[in-house]
Amino acid sequence: MFVSANYKLSFDTLRKNLTSLNCWILVINTNGINVWCAAGKGTFSTENIVKSIKSCLLENIVQHRNIIVPQLGAVGVAADKVKVQTGFRVIYGPIRAKDIKTFITSIYKATPEMRKITFPLIERTKLIPVDVMNRKYKLLIILSVLFVL
Repeated sequence: MFVSANYKLSFDTLRKNLTSLNCWILVINTNGINVWCAAGKGTFSTENIVKSIKSCLLENIVQHRNIIVPQLGAVGVAADKVKVQTGFRVIYGPIRAKDIKTFITSIYKATPEMRKITFPLIERTKLIPVDVMNRKYKLLIILSVLFVL
């Protein structure tokens, strides 16, 4: 059971990297904000994960009691509180979705490289279309005002 935010790029990347795996994704409503930012803002949080686990009756869907939370969401998630309130153990996964299969086959062990964050220019450029689409109406208003002026 993987936990993700409802940020389109994060969810699509996670889903793509889970092909051929027998798993579920629990999507937390972060108002379209990525896991890292949402954890800092408080929308990817212990409370929201607990609420989602309970509202979808997760204990009736899976037999195990483990959820894999993105490492970048750890700031907002208190694993011990999730365990007490739901019975589900939180395992912090790797930073990159591409490392998930290796992480699972190594019995939920992350290498130091899987825990290291980098954010090179090529990855930053992938965010431009998503941010433009999220702000398309504001952008349209600004462009209209500039056109009139």
